[in-house]
Amino acid sequence: MAKTLAKKTVAAPAKAAVKTAAPKAAKKIRAKAAEVAAPEAKIANIIETIQPKVKEAMTDTVKTAKSAMEKGVEIAKDVVAFHKGNFEAVVESGKIAAKGSQEVGQLAAENARKNWDATTAMLKAATAVKSPADMLKVQSEFARERFDFGVAQFSKTTELFVKLAGEIAQPLQGRYAVAAEKVKSYAL
Repeated sequence: MAKTLAKKTVAAPAKAAVKTAAPKAAKKIRAKAAEVAAPEAKIANIIETIQPKVKEAMTDTVKTAKSAMEKGVEIAKDVVAFHKGNFEAVVESGKIAAKGSQEVGQLAAENARKNWDATTAMLKAATAVKSPADMLKVQSEFARERFDFGVAQFSKTTELFVKLAGEIAQPLQGRYAVAAEKVKSYAL
């Protein structure tokens, strides 16, 4: 019996050691499992935190891109309208130049006719002279009249060309003013 009692006494501490070691081992296993699971939980937590921010940033980016695209389209429309206005100004200047060329041509034709008439009148008068002194008088009067006429016509033609240049430049100057305003509006 002593043998069985010794077995029982020896076996009892071993069972008690197993009973206390098992919960400790389970605790260690749970701690290791928690350590392994912790990064996954942290990643899930980070994803949950970042996802709404990323979604918001993407929404803001789309809104900004859409706004920039709308502004780009608006600017493109302005540029097309601006160049259309420039083209119309050039066409208008061309019309004014063509009209002015007609005026210049009419003035030149009128001057040529007046010169022809004056020369014809001088030749008739020259054929009716009786003396060289009268001939000199007719020629000097003709020269003086033609000089005065030439100065007057030069002045008149100069005024016409200056006026015509101003009228031709007017539509283009208007476009220059519009361009300056556009540049100022885009710069600000």
